[in-house]
Amino acid sequence: MIGTVKDTLSVLLPLAHDGPALVDVVSARQELIMPPKTTVDEAWHFGLFMMKAVMDGRGAELIDLAKVNLTRYRVVSGA
Repeated sequence: MIGTVKDTLSVLLPLAHDGPALVDVVSARQELIMPPKTTVDEAWHFGLFMMKAVMDGRGAELIDLAKVNLTRYRVVSGA
C-alpha cells in the first residue's frame, strides 16, 4: 500500500536523526517476518507450530495468519 508524502517523511526524518528516535508504526498482529532465505529447520518448526495450534484448538488463528500473509504476498508480488 502506497502512503502519502507525510507518511513517508514521518518515517524517514526520525531515521535520519543522529541519535535515538521513536517511530510509531501500525502493523498487522499476525504478520510474519520473512527472512531473505528460509532454511529447512525454520520450515520444520513452523510446521510444528501449525500442528500444535490445530491440536490445541487454535485453527482459527492459523486461518487468520494465512489471510493476513497471503493478502500481503499478493499485494507485494503483484499476483
